[in-house]
Amino acid sequence: MMLEIFKDVRGVLFDYDGTLVDTMNLHYEAWSVVLKKRNIYVSRNRFFELEGTNIYSLMQTLTGIKNDFVVNDLIKEKDSYFIERYSFSPFPEVETLLKFFLEKK
Repeated sequence: MMLEIFKDVRGVLFDYDGTLVDTMNLHYEAWSVVLKKRNIYVSRNRFFELEGTNIYSLMQTLTGIKNDFVVNDLIKEKDSYFIERYSFSPFPEVETLLKFFLEKK
């Protein structure tokens, strides 16, 4: 079994968003709604090209807004929108991997 390569592992750290669950499309949709209120439109392709970029750099690149306070407000609004509207499931392989580590105790 491929998971045997982890047989000697004693601990695991995960970056949840994008590693255990695929939320990129949901983030794009939430950002699109928030930015549209300000007449800012970002293509899906452009957004996905910048995947993994620091959120402040991402917003400065996509919107031209350099003021951290304004960017912070945008982030709060987007996060609120995201949390209120979306739910998601882990990638299919995640459950198998987590079960393996839980049974390994």
